[in-house]
Order: sequence, then structure tokens, then C-alpha cells
Amino acid sequence: MPRLLAETQLTTIPAHNLITLRDQDTAPSPDPRGVIEQAQHDVAASTDDELYISCAQDLSPVTVTAHIWDSHPDTIEHLGPPLTLHCPSGQLVLASPTGDAIGIELPQGPGTYALRITHHGRTTAAEYRRQLLTSLDTPSGSLPAPADRRPGTEHYRIHLWPNTPLPN
Repeated sequence: MPRLLAETQLTTIPAHNLITLRDQDTAPSPDPRGVIEQAQHDVAASTDDELYISCAQDLSPVTVTAHIWDSHPDTIEHLGPPLTLHCPSGQLVLASPTGDAIGIELPQGPGTYALRITHHGRTTAAEYRRQLLTSLDTPSGSLPAPADRRPGTEHYRIHLWPNTPLPN
């Protein structure tokens, strides 16, 4: 039975509609356009060195929760096949480009991890974004102050588990 080892959460307004996850020792991809386009189509995509989650909007908070498992959590609903993430240091960075970031320590240390992404609230968040942008098109329309924006309805869960034997 898979066991949840750790859980970490980030709530942020996603710069460029993106959330990323990578090992702290891995440099961000110099030209991620192709993988970002794939994430926009599939919600999430990976270069094996960096995970990209394409959010439905970038105007209100999005919550991302990383669940780290000891083995494949076969009970979760998921999108598509598992993605892969190389984690040479075992220390991850969950972030929004040019925005908030938090560190995540993998309890099982360095290695290659499989990932699955689940989400909810994308449709509601996209509709909220559309309504806000429509209000800006009216003569008296303006974007609400950050404190007045709807709390994050868009939520992603990143499920990670070891995919290959880890070093002793």
C-alpha cells in the first residue's frame, strides 16, 4: 500500500500562467517553448529536468500541493501517463516564473521520480479570468486589487514517487 511521506503547498498568482518544479541543482530550460506548448495542451508536461503546469489564469491565486509517496499511488485519478523528473540533489524548487518559490526535500533523496498531476477548478478559474478581462474592456472597468480577488479556486496536485532505484 503506497504511503504518503510528505506534503508541501504553494499558493501564488502564477506568472505567465505557469508553475514549475525542478531540482535545485538543475538550471531552468533555456528554451522551454515546445514543452510549454505541450503543457498548455495537456495541462502538464516535463523535459525530464523540469515540470511545467499550465494554469488556466494568472490573475488570482492558484494552489499547488506536492504529495511525495513511497511508491506508485495507484488510487489517484490522473491525467495521461506518468511524467518523469530527474532529481540529482533530492532538493526541489516549486515555483512560478519570476514569482513565489518554495523548497521541497525529497525524503527518499536523489533519483528519478515519476509524477502524475491532478487538478480541479480550471474551468471556474478560466471563466473568472474571462469575466475580469471583459470588465476591463468597459469604460469604467478596472482590475480588482489583489486583496479583493477571488481566493484561488484553481488547484493542482503533483504526485511524486521514486521511479528508479536510489543511491545507497
